Amino acid sequence: MNDIFTQIKDSLTDQAIGTLAEKTGLPADKGGDIANGVMGLLFDKLANNANKDEKEAEAIQKTIEKHDDSVLDDVPQAIQDGKISAEDGAKILKHIFKNQNTEQVADQLAKETGEDKGGILNMMKYLAPLALSALNKTKKETGNFDIPQMVDTLTKGGASANNLSSIAKNVVTSLLDQDGDGDLDIQDAVTAIAGNTKKK
Repeated sequence: MNDIFTQIKDSLTDQAIGTLAEKTGLPADKGGDIANGVMGLLFDKLANNANKDEKEAEAIQKTIEKHDDSVLDDVPQAIQDGKISAEDGAKILKHIFKNQNTEQVADQLAKETGEDKGGILNMMKYLAPLALSALNKTKKETGNFDIPQMVDTLTKGGASANNLSSIAKNVVTSLLDQDGDGDLDIQDAVTAIAGNTKKK
């Protein structure tokens, strides 16, 4: 069984990154690193949410089951067919970040990287459903995806992703808390991602 980030990496082919670049307006040559960094952020936030509240963890499990893992086989086609949609992604992001404003995260990240806020936000919207589809595939492959195992998978997908490009790997491993408060927060994550994708 492939780990969660191997599944994501295999799915985010050059064609998929190109499609995301077209949809978001972000440069294709940075799209992969931004996508992998944002995906790591999503997994870390999901892990934190599941760790803090058992009911939240159960809700995440139910949501995962609703996302078709077959979209991983052809991401560009899934986007074209609407199986991966920004509308669905917006709802997922609202749930993941809860009281934290997703647009503010995108705005800050855009300022730090020099990329377009709308493009960053749309990238997040397209990747959120893909993250849940990848988790559903992992759930099916393991056959036993209880809450501890789910949290472990999410945590490894966030901070311990070993199958990324060197820049993206630095982004994800830097998602560990930087302000010493013992928890991952949005500022920490944005600073980490921005520091590895900023325009020269």
